[in-house]
Amino acid sequence: MVDEAEDAARADEERETVAPFDRAPDGALRWPAPDRDSPQFGTFTGTYAPEKTIGAILQMDGRSGRNEAEVKAVTGQDIKRPRRWHKIFERMGVLYPGDGATRLARLGRMLRDASRPDGLKRVVAREALDVLRRYQFDNPAERSLPEGNSIHPYWAVLRAASMLEWKVHWDEVNRELMRLLHDEDVDAAVGWIQTARTDPGYGAFIGKAANAAGLLNERTHPAEATAPDGKQPEGQLRDQRMTPFLKRAGFGELLLASPGAGGAGYWTVPEDMRDIVTAAVASAPPVKSFSTAQEWIEWFCEGTAAATDAVTPPPALAVATPVHDLTLAALKKAIADYEDDLVFSDELLASVVAALRSGGGKNFIILRGVSGTGKSRLVAALAKAIFGAPAVDRPYLTMIEVRPDWTDGTPLLGHYDPVAGHYVRTPFLDAMSAAADSETPVFVCLDEMNLARVEYYLADCLSAMESGNDLLLDTRGDGSVRARVRWSPNLFLFGTVNVDETTLRISDKVLDRAQVIDTSDIKLSGSLDKWLSESSALNEDERARVKEVIEGTWGALREVEAHFGFRAARAVVRFVNEAKASSGGVLDVDRALDAQLCQKVLTKLRGEGDQWAKPLGVLGGVFAKLGTESRSAATVARMRRDLERLGSFQFWN
Repeated sequence: MVDEAEDAARADEERETVAPFDRAPDGALRWPAPDRDSPQFGTFTGTYAPEKTIGAILQMDGRSGRNEAEVKAVTGQDIKRPRRWHKIFERMGVLYPGDGATRLARLGRMLRDASRPDGLKRVVAREALDVLRRYQFDNPAERSLPEGNSIHPYWAVLRAASMLEWKVHWDEVNRELMRLLHDEDVDAAVGWIQTARTDPGYGAFIGKAANAAGLLNERTHPAEATAPDGKQPEGQLRDQRMTPFLKRAGFGELLLASPGAGGAGYWTVPEDMRDIVTAAVASAPPVKSFSTAQEWIEWFCEGTAAATDAVTPPPALAVATPVHDLTLAALKKAIADYEDDLVFSDELLASVVAALRSGGGKNFIILRGVSGTGKSRLVAALAKAIFGAPAVDRPYLTMIEVRPDWTDGTPLLGHYDPVAGHYVRTPFLDAMSAAADSETPVFVCLDEMNLARVEYYLADCLSAMESGNDLLLDTRGDGSVRARVRWSPNLFLFGTVNVDETTLRISDKVLDRAQVIDTSDIKLSGSLDKWLSESSALNEDERARVKEVIEGTWGALREVEAHFGFRAARAVVRFVNEAKASSGGVLDVDRALDAQLCQKVLTKLRGEGDQWAKPLGVLGGVFAKLGTESRSAATVARMRRDLERLGSFQFWN
């Protein structure tokens, strides 16, 4: 008798199983909906009473929980030495510092939620959403849709509800969502539903037997022609296919409340769950690929990242000249072909090529010099020489502007966002991953890298480059990002450095790991002649005048390494040319030059010490040629007086 009962149960289960690649009546692939029974979980009650200190800091997510005044302003609690308490809770895994603010870790979020009046309910809701959003049809345990689909069905339903005024009809799910194969198509399907809802006849169309209005797609799961006694075909479809599926998507009725008799078929996200659902559906879950059913189970049920990231690799890019074969001649040809106004001496370019070839897998080159000499463009020219292309895109050439507020490695390596529930990738991390996945050269340039402390934000990367150990990322199980990234020998890191009072000194331990090449000794004359020849509004005498003043100014400032680069010189030439062409004589060449010297050159001038006496004297002589009313000459005269009287000077008086 027992065997017969087991056989009958197995036969029942087999009848409920949807055949692989099941199709709707119109031929579209459709999501399986085999369940007849709807899960319930009961009532969630209970809460947690936090101690005063942790209770206050748990309220500081996204704010400065280490600042006593801000903690008091936000929470009303007077917490002494919050920085110390912050560090204690960091060591316990409750929170961590991220982007200069307090970030609650998973344990911290659980404590915060548990301290609310509906604490247990919120804790379970977050955990349930974390699991439900991982469910994907592309898994080896239930292969009901073709491999390569990216749809996460529970996430799709909850996202649709969040976009549709927090309610979604079971028939809308059936008609529009249950035929989707990719997460990226969810928002478009929601758009169709939003449009259909504006139709005056929508109420008579959706969920009803008389539903031939065609406002939405045909049903993926149709109503059967017959139904048991006392039941209509529409009710049979709703109760035996759609309600069980929506109860799964809503974790019973925790996240989606069933409509009941008076809800007109609309399942609703409860008001007290909407903030949690919003965070969970803000972005699509990672798509994973699995070698075994066990990998899938570990990922779906436990969140362990044993599976492979199903991330589309960057398109392959052919290498025209391998790095170890790059020569000075090849680089000069690339500059002539793709960056023809970039001017550096052969000796400097040869040094860059040798540094590139001799890195031995620890490829770190710093280009030092005054602003506007073309340092970052030189990195681009190197990439173009290697790939033989007029343009090289990410990840093979990644330009990153360093910001002064960088205090740790997160701007480069990314971080886990607990609010959105996923790891935030960065262009730098994408470049590292691309290098690790192939032998193709990958170039990264940190532009103006000493605007922030290099040893703070680059420490982990330099350590990995030097030791060969993998970088470990705190991904919290987000499978869209690998938890370990290696520093590959085909990754070439460049940094550009400007040296002035706005930048920070680079420590010896950083410089020791880099080849530092000075680009300051540029040859201005040739480029200046070219730009002046293109200045159609100027005659020959005026061009000679402009050249004399620019070269005289540049030469005087070069003595104290305060000279300007190509960018500033070219801007001066353009300004003078356009001033003569457009001002009707108000700004002649001398007046235009005078204006530009004040606007582009002298504004950055400041210094102290006897070494400035001679350059300022030379500048005074150059500017005297611009006439007795020259503002530039008057400014330099005032600087000289300040230097003699105070020992220092600056433009901004």
